[in-house]
Amino acid sequence: MIETVVSNTDTPFVAGPAAAADITSDSQYCHERVFRASENTAMDARSGGRYVANETDVERVFIMAADYSFGRAVAQNYRTVLEGEGIEIVGEEFVPQGYSEFEGFYENAVEAGADAVIGGFTVQTLPQFLSTGLSGDYGLRMFGGFATLISNQALGGVAQRVFGEDFTAEDLRDAELGPFTTRYHWNQYDNDINSDFVDMYTGAYDIVPDLFTSGTFTAASSIVQAVEESGSTDADDVVDALTGMTVEDTPKGQGGYTYQEYNNQARSAMTISNPVPTTDEWAGNWDAPVMPSPPVTEISADDATIPQNASGMNCDL
Repeated sequence: MIETVVSNTDTPFVAGPAAAADITSDSQYCHERVFRASENTAMDARSGGRYVANETDVERVFIMAADYSFGRAVAQNYRTVLEGEGIEIVGEEFVPQGYSEFEGFYENAVEAGADAVIGGFTVQTLPQFLSTGLSGDYGLRMFGGFATLISNQALGGVAQRVFGEDFTAEDLRDAELGPFTTRYHWNQYDNDINSDFVDMYTGAYDIVPDLFTSGTFTAASSIVQAVEESGSTDADDVVDALTGMTVEDTPKGQGGYTYQEYNNQARSAMTISNPVPTTDEWAGNWDAPVMPSPPVTEISADDATIPQNASGMNCDL
C-alpha cells in the first residue's frame, strides 16, 4: 500500500494492525500521508522488555523468532531494549513458520547460560515453542506479548496438556510463564468508552475484543474525527487534521492515542499482565483456557514509544 498507492497518489493511508515497527520508523516506509494507530513490536519491547529487565531476576536472554518481518522485528526491538537495560543477549535463532523442533534451541539457551527466552511467533509456531518450553525441564522464564484469542487457545491447550485440565495461576507462575505485554485486551482499561466498546463488540460477535481491536477502532475513530474537525473529505484536509491529532474516542480512554508528528505513529499506554486461567465471568465470550490477568502495571504512552531521537527512529517528517 505504501509503495504502490500512497507514493503514487494523494490518498492518505491509516495502516491496520501490521505490527512491524518499520512502517513508522524506517525512512523507506515513513510518509507524511501514512498513519498508524495500532501498537507495534517496538512498543511491545519497550514495555515488556523494560519490565522484565527491572522487575524480574532475568539477566541473560536467548531470542527465538520466526524468520520473516514480524519475527525479525520482535527480535530486533527486544534486543535493543534489553541490551539498553543491561540484559545480555546470549543467542538468537530464526526458524520458518510452523517449525516444531525446539528442543535443541532450548538446550542451546541453557548451555549459553540464559535464564529466559523471548519468542517472536504467531499461532503457526507458538504452540510448539511453548509446549517444548513448558514440558521440558529447562528452568527458563518465557516472556513476550499477549496475542489474539486463537493464540491464547493454543497457549491454554499447552497448559492443559502439561499441567492438567484444572491448572492454576500458581502452576503458570511456577513455570515462569510471563509476564506478558498487552497492547490491548478487554479487561485492561477501566473507562466508560471501553465498557461500551466491550458491550457492543461482545453483542455483535459473541467474543470480547482483544489484541488488534483497540488500535483498529481508534484508526476509524480518528478518520471520523478528522473529517468532522476539518469539515472536509479532501485528502489534504484529512491529513492536516490527522497530523498530531489526539484521538478523543478510544478504548484506552478519552484522548488515549496521539499521532506523533515526527512519524505519524500513535502513542498510547501499554499494560503488563500475567497469564491466568479464564474466569467464569468471561468464559462465555473468551473461548480459551487462559486470559490476561488484571494489569500488573501500566506503561505510559511516552515510555512505550520510540522517541524521535532514538537510534531506531529513522523517520522525521
